[in-house]
Parts: sequence; C-alpha cells; structure tokens
Amino acid sequence: MPLVPMRPVLDATSKYGYAQGAFNVNAVAQAEAVIAVHEMFRSTAILQGADLANAFMGGRVDFANGTLEDKKKGARNIANAVKKYGDDVKVSMYMYDRPAWTGEVYETECFFPTWINKESAAHVQALIDAHHALWGDKRIGHADADPKYDAMHLRNRPLTDKWTFSTNGVAIQGRYGIPCVGFGPGAESQAHAPNEITWKQDLVTCAALYAAVPGLYKEENKTADVSQFRATLTDNDIK
Repeated sequence: MPLVPMRPVLDATSKYGYAQGAFNVNAVAQAEAVIAVHEMFRSTAILQGADLANAFMGGRVDFANGTLEDKKKGARNIANAVKKYGDDVKVSMYMYDRPAWTGEVYETECFFPTWINKESAAHVQALIDAHHALWGDKRIGHADADPKYDAMHLRNRPLTDKWTFSTNGVAIQGRYGIPCVGFGPGAESQAHAPNEITWKQDLVTCAALYAAVPGLYKEENKTADVSQFRATLTDNDIK
C-alpha cells in the first residue's frame, strides 16, 4: 500500500463528493489492521496520531502527562509502523465460492467496484428523455392528503442520482466497463430487505419506460468517456 501526500487524497474527496476516513492510531497493531483492511478494498486511509495518542505511542502509560519529546517519539513510532506495514502487508481478496441453486460453483472476488456515470451520457439521457416523454418533469405516484407530509412537490423528476446498494451493475459496468443505468420499481429503502415489497403501479410505470427507451437512445451522442469515476480493479484475474 503506497504512501501518498495528503493533498491528492483530499482533492479527490472534494471532486467526487465522498467522505474520507481518518484513524487515530494508539498502537502499532491498529496501524497494521487499518492498512490491511484498506489494502483489501484498494481504498485510501488516513492514519493520524492525536496528541495524547502520540504520548502513549512514545512509551508513556500515563499519556496525559506526556512531554513534547514523548509525543515526538510517538509520532515517529506511528510513522515507522505505517511505513513498515505499508510495505510488508500482504492481503488477498476474499473469494466468493458458494454454490448456486444448481450446485454450480463460480469462484469470484467478493468485490463490488463503484462508478459514476456522467448525466450527459447517451444511455442516461435516454432514460431521462423517456421519463419526460411519458410523465413530464413532475413527481408521479401517491400524494399525501396532508401537505405537511406530501413530498410530491419537492423535486422534479426523474431524480438522476445514485443507488446506495449493489446490483448486477457492479459486474456489468464496475468490472467490465459496459455502460449501464438503473431504473426499477419500488422504494430504495425497501431494496434487498427480507420483507421487501413493491407496488403494482410501479411495475406498469417501469414497463412503459423500458419500452420507450430503445427508441429514444441517440447512438450519435454515444462517447467513450461515459464514466466520470470508476473504482480501481484489483490485481486478481477476474473472469
């Protein structure tokens, strides 16, 4: 796991709008554990030493009374641990090998690479155009009789956003780079839950959009740079 300056790490969080974890290190084992987990997922980690943590790492059990020299020594120990385990740690990706209902076993990495498509991408715009052609730019669905609880007016539609759960898209686009976009029935809060439900009208709505999209896809607008972000793949040979 290479050591990198802080600036590009923070620049990436600002550009792509995500939070970056930072970990206070109170022991060498903590540094090793953080590096191991982040190496597994090929993600960035910030390791830091708080004031009293540095004193503890400098050898002061009564860290609240640590001197400046104790804290400097602790900071050096943290830095040395990060360098050591950044170079030495060897972590392999967890392999998923549970049999399917047919008994077939297809071993693959338990890795779910993320991506962000440009809203201007042709395949994304095809869904937006289909939604506008079918239902305009207003929210559709149930409106609550009490204006206090009615959210129908809050956002125009379609809401072009992200999903916070995993679908087959992690393989289609995340692994293989084939552009895809998600649109489905039901509420995201219900997705993949043991008691998941959906609404019949949602099925009708989705079927209508699926039928409209192929005719509205503009192949002449297709470009090679549809993704503005795609997670780095692992070094393993993914079949």
